[in-house]
Amino acid sequence: MSFRKRSEVIGGNPMANARVPAGVSRPGVPARAPPVNGRGPPVSGRGPPVSGISASRGPITPVSSKAKEQEQFDALMKNPGVRPSLITSQPTISTGSSDLDKIILHQGLPIGCSLLIEESGTTDFASVLLRAFASQGVIHNRLEKDQLHSHTIVIGLGAAWAKELPGLYKGSSKEQKKAKIQENESKVSVSNLSSAPNSNRAEKDMKIAWRYGLNNKKQQEQENNTVYEHYNNQFDITQKFTSLTLILENLADSVIHLQPFNQQMSALIEKAYKNEPAKIQQGLVNIFKLPVLSDKGMMMVYEGEYAFKNGRKKFEIEEWGIPVEDDDSNNNNASHDGHDHGPQTTKNIDF
Repeated sequence: MSFRKRSEVIGGNPMANARVPAGVSRPGVPARAPPVNGRGPPVSGRGPPVSGISASRGPITPVSSKAKEQEQFDALMKNPGVRPSLITSQPTISTGSSDLDKIILHQGLPIGCSLLIEESGTTDFASVLLRAFASQGVIHNRLEKDQLHSHTIVIGLGAAWAKELPGLYKGSSKEQKKAKIQENESKVSVSNLSSAPNSNRAEKDMKIAWRYGLNNKKQQEQENNTVYEHYNNQFDITQKFTSLTLILENLADSVIHLQPFNQQMSALIEKAYKNEPAKIQQGLVNIFKLPVLSDKGMMMVYEGEYAFKNGRKKFEIEEWGIPVEDDDSNNNNASHDGHDHGPQTTKNIDF
């Protein structure tokens, strides 16, 4: 217990509570003005006003979250590998296949969404799309020196897998030779200046392109590619747990399924397009879910409407149509009555 007075501060200065006459200042305490007649004594604990600071201050307004989101969106859209979606204006990235970007409806995969690729059978076409997606990220990182635009992470594969990624498609051997010849012709030299330009050939090519409408298609493709020059590239492509499938389908925002043709269907297609091997398709592309309207994806199912083919230039997806096989030899040689009268002639016979 303490027997000190209530007014005495314990451990404090005993002279702190002593009264000081007006006009006398304590050491370390600013002097107070003498009391004015008609007014009460000055309030204790109140010091003189500090100059330079206004008495009234407004409320402190925090930076709005919308402004931060807009800054992040603007910085993201400056990335050469990102473009806005054609439907929702979300920032999207390319899957490495221009045809796959089209059937997803956004002209790419929206950032923050996932894509699940399923495949039945013993083929491995899904790995082609995976390699194209990883290669697209590598190309985006090589656009500017000492600046990374993407970060690709591959789970479950060794480091040697990255060495097998496809490079950029530079055209066939004939196209590369033509490009070298055009480069040499464009250089200023005595031989190039002395030779007259081949204008007649260029005019014929323009007439053919205008007649068949090829020039309009090229102009549309060039306009789309010039706006986002480095968004999508072409690659030189020359090279499962069933219990988790349903869970992964529910977690993914978009799901596609690659269904290769069986041997009979492959033989029929090869026979129908024996003169046009570039049209031979290897399987169907079934769409089970698309990243539209909700986080879980729009439940849009397209089965048997698209087909894919894996070529040297790129992984192509196009509309599926049943090939028609024409038996020209049987139709031309057979007669109406079912008898073979032999080949007919259109020349007049003089008796």
